[in-house]
Amino acid sequence: METRQRTPLKKPHRTVRDAGLILFIVSALSMVYLLIFGENGYMELRKRERDLQQLEIRRNAQLETNKKLEEEIFLLRTSRDRIEREAREQFKLVRNEDIILKTSPDESLSASSTSKEATGTSPSPPIPAKQSTRSIQRSKGILYEKK
Repeated sequence: METRQRTPLKKPHRTVRDAGLILFIVSALSMVYLLIFGENGYMELRKRERDLQQLEIRRNAQLETNKKLEEEIFLLRTSRDRIEREAREQFKLVRNEDIILKTSPDESLSASSTSKEATGTSPSPPIPAKQSTRSIQRSKGILYEKK
């Protein structure tokens, strides 16, 4: 019988197996990349969670502001003292029994010039008086000033 010599065969199944392994590793790495940095990945999830926390903080602050404004509206609708105070402050309204004291800048100038004459210093030339007046209102022991 004739003996044949065996020639070493290339192992094609090994190269296919290596290529499959490389393909698997590359696909696994790409999946991990997409899970972390992709459009809906972990990093995007963290960003959305931070945005959600900021929105909740803003919402809570707005709810507090709304609650204070609702209390203010309730007081303005029901409390006579609050309505009166707002009328005095915003619209400068007074009661009939209020005493209104008005002073003009002329009175303060004449008082200061007479005190200088009494001390012996020379009086300064008169300053032209302004047309504005100040008034002070007294009600329930509280002074209100109008400018």
